[in-house]
Amino acid sequence: MPVRSTKTIILVLMILFMSNLTSFLFGLGFKEAFFAPDPLPPPLPQQEVEGELDPEEMALFFEVLEIIRNNYVDDVDIKDLEEGAIRGMLEVLGDPQTNYFSQESMEDMISRTLGSYSGIGIVIDSQDSYITVISPIKGTPAERAGLLPGDRIIKVDGRDIVGMSTSEAASLMRGPKGEEVTLVIQRPGEESPREYIIVRDDIKMESVFPEMLEEGIGYIFVSNFDSSTGREFRDALEGLEKAGMEGLILDLRDNPGGLLDQAISVGQAIVPRGPITHVVDGSGSVIKTHYSSQEKKDYPIVVLVNEYSASAAEIVAGALQDSHGALLVGRRTFGKATVQNLEDLSDSSGIRYTVARYLTPEGRNIHGEGLEPDYVVELQARTDNQLEKALSLLKEALR
Repeated sequence: MPVRSTKTIILVLMILFMSNLTSFLFGLGFKEAFFAPDPLPPPLPQQEVEGELDPEEMALFFEVLEIIRNNYVDDVDIKDLEEGAIRGMLEVLGDPQTNYFSQESMEDMISRTLGSYSGIGIVIDSQDSYITVISPIKGTPAERAGLLPGDRIIKVDGRDIVGMSTSEAASLMRGPKGEEVTLVIQRPGEESPREYIIVRDDIKMESVFPEMLEEGIGYIFVSNFDSSTGREFRDALEGLEKAGMEGLILDLRDNPGGLLDQAISVGQAIVPRGPITHVVDGSGSVIKTHYSSQEKKDYPIVVLVNEYSASAAEIVAGALQDSHGALLVGRRTFGKATVQNLEDLSDSSGIRYTVARYLTPEGRNIHGEGLEPDYVVELQARTDNQLEKALSLLKEALR
């Protein structure tokens, strides 16, 4: 399919609610841009700007461009200068969620969204110049190899990637199914790096994993919010309720987020009647409020969160904390509460840019702050004491 013919498809992906944690999952076997089963809401209204752009305001830019083109010691490619200027313009905004995608990156993203792909299955982010593992995806080569959240990837196939962008690192780590990739990992608290040889595979994503625990307590782990998460969650919740569930643990730990419409879909299945989230513009004015019409569940709910719970995961956790009185257990969440549009440009490259922020039902702005758990519990080695705390709270509530 020609890239230009995908413009309509790209527009369907607008209002991606992706954290910087999910910016470049496509290169690692994780779908960062999903098609929703139902149409996404229309794009958020653009802000009005007073007056037209005055060409004289760009005079300095063209002056420098002309100097470099005519006088620089080596030959320069105008296209490279143009792309560099775009990247610099977006970087000045200081927003890690606002990015430029080259033609190759956009084409790769579309093909991976539309078709099959292979990778190792990790969520990454650039933190302090290090490509950092946010979470391995359940059931993928990365999880089987033993990669952990917080691992810093310092080399890929012998190439030093410290200081590299997440898109560049992603391109090094992706590849055909069955081929090996060698990662050198620096794990926090360990002096010597570890080497992992991982065989790439097709990544078949599931995002919702239900289970009935002891004494009628249901458990649902949601790994991310992709195009089928809402449906999977409704099916899982209905199954547990039919099995006689008396209390629920919703595990959103290491969940980097995903699509806004899927967070709303999950919210509409479990958040009591009323707001799920308010979307606001730069001045704080409400653009849109997403609602639930669900009757309040008659069982207690505990939500497990940690510092890698972000974006769409924070929408659901915050809504349950505000509206249901659900207890949050674990560690303070990541604090990513912005909404992005993905837009293709005239040459088939593209930009993703922040258009709005979201608030919890009670109007809390958690961007940069995160959600504070009702019970702060540090995870201990060789035991999931956060889950144990959630179980004890539900048992106490059910007595």
